[in-house]
Amino acid sequence: MMRIATGLAALARPSQVAEVYHGAGRALRRHYLVACVLDWYRARRLVTARQWAAGHRLAADWHLACLNPRVIGSYGERTSGSTREPSRPQLAARRRVGRALGAVPEPARGSVVDTCVYDAWAGRAMPCLRLGLVALAKHYRLT
Repeated sequence: MMRIATGLAALARPSQVAEVYHGAGRALRRHYLVACVLDWYRARRLVTARQWAAGHRLAADWHLACLNPRVIGSYGERTSGSTREPSRPQLAARRRVGRALGAVPEPARGSVVDTCVYDAWAGRAMPCLRLGLVALAKHYRLT
């Protein structure tokens, strides 16, 4: 029998937890179903919920800022202007990313970007990552 934590239990942790039960309801194994490295760190309590939320917010802004224009053609009428120009939401996301990374100390900036955006393991840079995520959470005014 397999139980998956959903609802409020899933909100407590960023990832879902699947516990495999056998016999008298005793948990034999616990599997963390994670989507990224930051989720893995949160599931193992290496980063706090505040740091996790700040990292995901930076990643969302980063990915919005780096979106490329559509490549496929459309049979509709042509719109005026160049298709190479970034949209207003993209420009706003670029400004938000610039301000957020400006709030992160220089030694921690690389590990924050690598872990949150490019989904790389922090390894020995874990203290720098924590320091950067705390600064990022302060910038985003997360409680």
